[in-house]
Amino acid sequence: MSAALGRAVFTGRLPLSSAALRPIDPLILSQTRTTFSLFVLIPLLVAAKGWQRIKLPARDLAYCFLLGTLGVAVSNYFYYVAIQRTNVATAITVQYTAPVWVLIYVVARGQQKLSAQKIAAVALAVIGIALVINLVGTSSG
Repeated sequence: MSAALGRAVFTGRLPLSSAALRPIDPLILSQTRTTFSLFVLIPLLVAAKGWQRIKLPARDLAYCFLLGTLGVAVSNYFYYVAIQRTNVATAITVQYTAPVWVLIYVVARGQQKLSAQKIAAVALAVIGIALVINLVGTSSG
């Protein structure tokens, strides 16, 4: 049922119906997902006294909030665009490459130094991608 609804969201067609639905724009879908996540997270943080545990100046907390919200929204948006233009497998595989891009970014900006542990983490992420797309391992054939 979930796959059928997902297909309807991105293609505008249900599998067993000839009726056309209006597909949902990835921007609307990503904004809805981000907003829903925020509405779930805030009560959880308040219930767990999470706000008192966050010892940041108000300016830095606002910066983290903005960056986190935009980061999640942009990530979701491009994820849904990838699904809309290709398929779920491609979108997830692209999303799994995030550790590689983050490491390249922070090293290129000089914010962190390359270490064996970071290289190993990225290598494991790439190996995981290779396993997901059945690039290595046994092949059925």
